[in-house]
Amino acid sequence: MAAFCSAMRYTEEQKQTADLINRITETSPYGIKGFYRTYAWKKKRMQILARDRHACQECRKHGRYTEAVLVHHIKHLQDEPALALTDDNLESVCKECHEKLHPERNRHKQNFVNEERW
Repeated sequence: MAAFCSAMRYTEEQKQTADLINRITETSPYGIKGFYRTYAWKKKRMQILARDRHACQECRKHGRYTEAVLVHHIKHLQDEPALALTDDNLESVCKECHEKLHPERNRHKQNFVNEERW
């Protein structure tokens, strides 16, 4: 991942977040996923789930209630690291909706035919 370029459209706090993510990406054996192990992310994740009352926001758009178990970055972390901890860029989602929002991560599941694996 290329280092994040600071732009005028971000607050100082968002620029600091981007710098943090760049440092984590460069030093963590987990790469950018190391961000999800930080105290800052775990705290923000709990705040967003509480804000959304643990309800999947994508399901709510369709008049359904499903318990949210994940917090989704609307603008992807890799693309906009400065927005990683910005409330407006985060929404609570259920596992099913998160998989729909990230079809690129589910390629291996498309070829699955049945339950037997032999």
